[in-house]
Amino acid sequence: MSARKSFWSMRVSSEGGFGGTMRNVALTALVWFAVERLCWETPAQPPIAGPSLPVQEDLEMLRQRLRSPFSVEVITAARGLERLGPAAKSAVPDLNLALLRANFSDERIAIAKALGALGPDAEEAALNLALALRKAGFPQERQAIMRTLGKIGPGARPAVPILVEMLRSGLPEEARLAAEVLGEIGPAAQEAVPALRLAAGSGFSHIKTAAAEALQKIQQADQRFGVKDHGRVFSPAAVMLANDELRRLAATSRAGVVVETYANFPADQVSRVTSRMLPEGTNLIDAWALDRVRTADYNGLLILICRSPLQVAVMPTPTMRSQLDPQSCARLREQILSRLQAHQEDEALRDLVLFWRSRSVPGTRTEPPAKPQPQR
Repeated sequence: MSARKSFWSMRVSSEGGFGGTMRNVALTALVWFAVERLCWETPAQPPIAGPSLPVQEDLEMLRQRLRSPFSVEVITAARGLERLGPAAKSAVPDLNLALLRANFSDERIAIAKALGALGPDAEEAALNLALALRKAGFPQERQAIMRTLGKIGPGARPAVPILVEMLRSGLPEEARLAAEVLGEIGPAAQEAVPALRLAAGSGFSHIKTAAAEALQKIQQADQRFGVKDHGRVFSPAAVMLANDELRRLAATSRAGVVVETYANFPADQVSRVTSRMLPEGTNLIDAWALDRVRTADYNGLLILICRSPLQVAVMPTPTMRSQLDPQSCARLREQILSRLQAHQEDEALRDLVLFWRSRSVPGTRTEPPAKPQPQR
């Protein structure tokens, strides 16, 4: 059969039968592909008709759309949540679940951007974002996820291992972005220090700059935490060791200890505290500590020590009370007071560090050491 005859035979057969069916399938697939691309490439429209509806109603409708089996619906909902920003905080669990269920790169990008708009409030999604980053097949997807991890900040610590891998073996732009994100995670990314040092010493200039800046952020200790020995209760060596350990623990646990010592109770605090009606049995130093933690800008434990008269206050910040019960604080206070009465000042500081380490590192003991006996 000649080529011309073969061609006309194929054309005739395509008018019906199996050939017609295949042609219809191909045309349908082409139309659906065009619709999908149009939805992806067209700027997202507001998912709710009219701006007069309350944000809460918008939020509930968008959360429902995230559960849709259709990718276009999920992408539209994620973009709507991104526009709501911090007001969509309650949608974090829904976004987290949608991220696990997402089958397409465009879905994961839209969900990652929505989580990024929530910043640190999206911390619970950090682990799933790290898993998504490991499986991502396109540079755009990897970069979108990394930018979101950077906006989450210290709460993105679960992503540090995969970010280190991206720093070592990723494309130049991805390696630079990985270094920047590690810097945003801060001291909680201590395990990335060796890889960042290597990146800061060789390679592309923009990667070296990003790695050097990240190292500065990671190794910069939070000076709010540690011992401020105004009353000269402890030896300088004990203070230095305690500060190193307490600041290291603060960087990895997102909670820290502030210890302040005074030779005498500050006069201005005496007048301030005594001017109020205090509950019966409340010491001046306890009232002072309570005032301090109410306005504290950190999460953790405040310990105030006065040498003359000898008084100790152990007070958790409001955000720490769910993890430190009053009984544990009272036992720690008695332990420190007993050490100071026995003139074992440096041992008191050591006991405090051990106690806080037990709260920060899983698997260690959670109670203060045994009460010491006064030296004779």
